[in-house]
Amino acid sequence: MGGVRIRDYAFTNTSPTTCALRGYPRFEVLNAAGRVVRLGRADAGDDSSSLPAPVTIEPGKTATFQVNYNAGGAGRIGRPCPTYPKVRITAPDTKRGFVLRDAIQLCGGAGVSPVGPPAAEQP
Repeated sequence: MGGVRIRDYAFTNTSPTTCALRGYPRFEVLNAAGRVVRLGRADAGDDSSSLPAPVTIEPGKTATFQVNYNAGGAGRIGRPCPTYPKVRITAPDTKRGFVLRDAIQLCGGAGVSPVGPPAAEQP
């Protein structure tokens, strides 16, 4: 009933060679015009002071990360929070992001986890 939401996202290696990602992706919530909304940039949280270990991604395999945000929920007074139609995700240590159609109802800020192995591979 609470307003906290968690979404899983994945980077898939579509190249023929192994690659590695290290750190926190950039995650931005966008309005219909493609602009970042107020409080729409995810924060890396308290763990961002130390860089996580790199994650090696073999061809065809994935690495995952999570985004958490507040969507209102039980106890919220007033109008419903706005729903935004898109997000932009930029992999760590890259400059070019990609846009996904992924509606997110955002009432406040968001947080992002570091890139890690898929849940099935985590210890």
